[in-house]
Amino acid sequence: MAANADENKKPTVWVEGMQMPRGKRHDSRFQERITGDPGRLVGQGTLEDPQIKWLVDNLDVSVDVYEATEMIVRQQLRKYRLRFAWIVAHGHGISTVRYTKDGRIMSDDDNHITLRMGSTAGICNIHGHFYMIYEGNDVRKRPIRMMEIDERSIIGGYNPQLWAMGPYPSHLQRTDIKYPETPFEIKPGSIMDQLMQAKRTQEDECCW
Repeated sequence: MAANADENKKPTVWVEGMQMPRGKRHDSRFQERITGDPGRLVGQGTLEDPQIKWLVDNLDVSVDVYEATEMIVRQQLRKYRLRFAWIVAHGHGISTVRYTKDGRIMSDDDNHITLRMGSTAGICNIHGHFYMIYEGNDVRKRPIRMMEIDERSIIGGYNPQLWAMGPYPSHLQRTDIKYPETPFEIKPGSIMDQLMQAKRTQEDECCW
């Protein structure tokens, strides 16, 4: 889960229609990833042709998977009028739900990518998750489209699930949407429920 710059407050949920946060500069570790990573880079960094950089190593996927993911991200960037995106995690079905003194606490989640988005190459304005429908519900295959909100497997789940990076002044419009907290309630028959049932069946068969 993404964290806000202000450690004394919960991250500000950001949805389309709210004012775009001013954002903040990347922290030094993330900036090193941007400047030092030789990952895939596409786009010119304009509103018409946003720049997308992958900060993910050794992905065993086809070019079609990259291109399909980039098409979806590009569509969202144009909606938000942002010019840069950094994909920090390819399609996956787990999320960090909180941090403790012992480290990160993880939970199963709908398939999604994790990314940052910014108005310039050095600024992140919003960050979070894009939940997607994948061919065969397999993140190693092409994403087809953004998941509809009512397709989220988790009760109360939203899409995209984004937070403001940096301060978000209290006088600006906010949303009353609250993202679900663990333990998540999974909708019976949902994509995630089907995947978990298939996994349990496979594990049971392996034990015989």
